[in-house]
Amino acid sequence: MNTQKGIYIGIGLLSLIAPIFPLSLLVIPMFFIFTLIKNKPSNQLIYYLFIIVLISGIWGPYLGIPQIAGFNLFKILMFVHLFFFLTMKKDFSKLKKMQVPLFLFVLWMIYSIISMLWSANISLSIEALYYQFETFYLLFMTIYYMDSEKKLYEATFFILLNYLIIISYSLYEVQTGNHLIYSAGNLRNYLDTRPTGVLRNTNDFAAFVGMYLAICCPILLRKRKLWAMIFFAVMMLVDLYIVIETHSRTGFLILIFIIALISYKTLKSIDFIISLYLLTTFLVIKNIFSCFFGSVADGALVATFTEKGNSTEERFHIYRSLWDLAKENFFTGVGVGNTPSHVYTILNGTTNLVKGDSHLMGAHNFFLSVFSDVGFIGFLPLLLFFVYFFVESVRTYVHSESIFSFIPLVVFISFIGVSIGSSSIFSMRVVWIGLGIAFAVISVLKNKNISQLEGGNKI
Repeated sequence: MNTQKGIYIGIGLLSLIAPIFPLSLLVIPMFFIFTLIKNKPSNQLIYYLFIIVLISGIWGPYLGIPQIAGFNLFKILMFVHLFFFLTMKKDFSKLKKMQVPLFLFVLWMIYSIISMLWSANISLSIEALYYQFETFYLLFMTIYYMDSEKKLYEATFFILLNYLIIISYSLYEVQTGNHLIYSAGNLRNYLDTRPTGVLRNTNDFAAFVGMYLAICCPILLRKRKLWAMIFFAVMMLVDLYIVIETHSRTGFLILIFIIALISYKTLKSIDFIISLYLLTTFLVIKNIFSCFFGSVADGALVATFTEKGNSTEERFHIYRSLWDLAKENFFTGVGVGNTPSHVYTILNGTTNLVKGDSHLMGAHNFFLSVFSDVGFIGFLPLLLFFVYFFVESVRTYVHSESIFSFIPLVVFISFIGVSIGSSSIFSMRVVWIGLGIAFAVISVLKNKNISQLEGGNKI
């Protein structure tokens, strides 16, 4: 018990210290290497190592060496953890209920590898395959380790600590326009107060805010204490303000939908109706007030939907061009990872290109990008994977009484939103971590229902 408390305290302290002093995280790999030399680590220790992997995945390049953006703690710990996992005794019965989605995901990866045979740029394909490997690792390991509600609570507790730090910093961004080093806000030659948190773009951050609001919700509402419910209500309002300030259309609409789903599931019917009435009354009064006195927040909200320039038309142009590209290749794909180079050509042509530029641009549609990469055959397993995810998410939301039951559906909706709102999500680990947690919830609740049925049959 003392060892477990020590691990809790250690993870908590590192969550607070690491964003300020990234090198302090070198303690983690050194600790596990020392443990390996001294004696074989326990399964519980490897489980806590995976929790740290998840946290480091959220912070990404900010837990690395500034001069080498691709070299960060997540990648180091992922391979350290994978080594320990492969050398220890495993219990794959935990994955019994998730065999179908994992199999479909593997089929997509296999066909992606095959598509390298006709890939025009092998280096782009190798990079894309690496991110697919990362994604599968996060999905597989999260389902494997988050095999009980207790472990889900533990994981979401540490995620909540980091979420609060990131949200707090985003408020600072809104007030000052000062962004972290890898934020796109630093690349502009004017003051940009739209928050990006630990992510690169505003659309990415808006999706992160909504998705992780739901993931952090159970740890606050599980005992329905008054202070926790008030804290969560305040956090929802802060998140709504932050997403409005990002000027992300999809982020704002999805967050409203997410708040409605969480409220309906966690509140009693009469409380939900009263909450809707109070919210509607508040919005009416606020609009009347704004008509006479004006409002900065209202201006930001209006700008979210009206001041987008040619963004929408440009995206539809990309979509039409990629569909034509797919037809030209007889729906076999251009090779995994090659779509961004085609998108760049679609928008910029092939002459007078900027020297030193990567000549790559995201398609702003994850599913269309995959379809363009690997064609119909390669896209089909991924499509079935998300059909399975949607069906199980709705079933879990409707039939389960667990405080975690809304997470899968919220993550699914967030994923659809970010897959359109963001230029590319292949390297957005926060999205795939959320996806892994959603599938872990589905797996835990499926096994819980089976245990209850078996107990009833015994009686």
